[in-house]
Amino acid sequence: MRKTIVHLIAGLGYGGAERQLQYLVTRSDAASFRHVIISMTDEGPLGAELASQGIEIHALNMARGRVSFGGFFQLRDLLKTLDAPVLQTWMYHAGLLGLIVGRMAGVQSIIWNLRCSNMALSDYGRLTGWVVKVGAWLSPKADVVVVNSKSGQLYHEQIGYHPKNWKLIYNGFDADLFVPSDDAKRIVLEELDLDENVNLIGLIARFDPMKGHDVFVKAALHVLKTHKNVHFILVGKGVDQANDDRLGEHLHVLGAREDIPKITAALDIAVSSSLYGEGFPNTVGEAMACGVPCVVTNVGDSADIVGEFGWVVPPRDANALAEAMVQALDLDAKGRQELGKQVRERMISLYSLDEMTTQYHDLYKQCSQ
Repeated sequence: MRKTIVHLIAGLGYGGAERQLQYLVTRSDAASFRHVIISMTDEGPLGAELASQGIEIHALNMARGRVSFGGFFQLRDLLKTLDAPVLQTWMYHAGLLGLIVGRMAGVQSIIWNLRCSNMALSDYGRLTGWVVKVGAWLSPKADVVVVNSKSGQLYHEQIGYHPKNWKLIYNGFDADLFVPSDDAKRIVLEELDLDENVNLIGLIARFDPMKGHDVFVKAALHVLKTHKNVHFILVGKGVDQANDDRLGEHLHVLGAREDIPKITAALDIAVSSSLYGEGFPNTVGEAMACGVPCVVTNVGDSADIVGEFGWVVPPRDANALAEAMVQALDLDAKGRQELGKQVRERMISLYSLDEMTTQYHDLYKQCSQ
């Protein structure tokens, strides 16, 4: 019998968790599972994309960071109408709302999905801090708490989360969408009006205190002291706030883009400069799937993801980040090519979409028996 799985999420912009949700619902076995997504805010660009792919989308249209009475009761009525055995929430705010309303609506099983580690709550609003703390207190009321990293589970245990069941499910990546491409680099270089011999180093991440854009910029300044033929790309919502005139024409601030697979494949080096908070950074997995070597800070599970096929440096250390970038740049053509093959093979073997989807399917079956 086909089971309905309802997903509740704060919004449907182009973020890492949102992309994993998209992969899950579009790759799922349609004969066994019907997926319905409810956004606490508006439909968002990803919601429109998912709707075009045949996924049922509902928007509660609540203001970001605020729960309205209308949205609260609309969610309750939706859950009663859908009569789904499983409600899966994505991240903190949806988890708290989904638990309260889901129990009111009589949902059989509620799954929380937590995606981060080592949050610096002082960098966020009081509401977020309150939601995280209340979530710890209410965590035993959820049937299962899913995490996408070992560091994420450890962090939440340390701040008081003690659910009935933990479930570790790593992110999965589309190795048919994120692929090595010489054409991608040519196209991006033409867009930026750059010479074909330029090296591209990119940070693909929304502007957020945890992402370390300032450290990336400082490292870039160090790199340019010895390597003039390098240009740096910032991609993501709000990254114009990280613009720095000191890098001059060597910094390209592209903002939010919908062609992430092309931009990722165009890079010579992908960087994750996060200071904290990361569990399993999607951009690292996507870069590796494209055969792009990665330089990452030792935050979350990043070191485990790249293994021996990337560079791992301490967070907040611009000098160490720059040195790792230089080491990657100094590989000869053969060395880069061989490393590119290795990182793609690692990603395909350890973090496939099929494996991620299978684990969620098994979890849904267990929760709806």
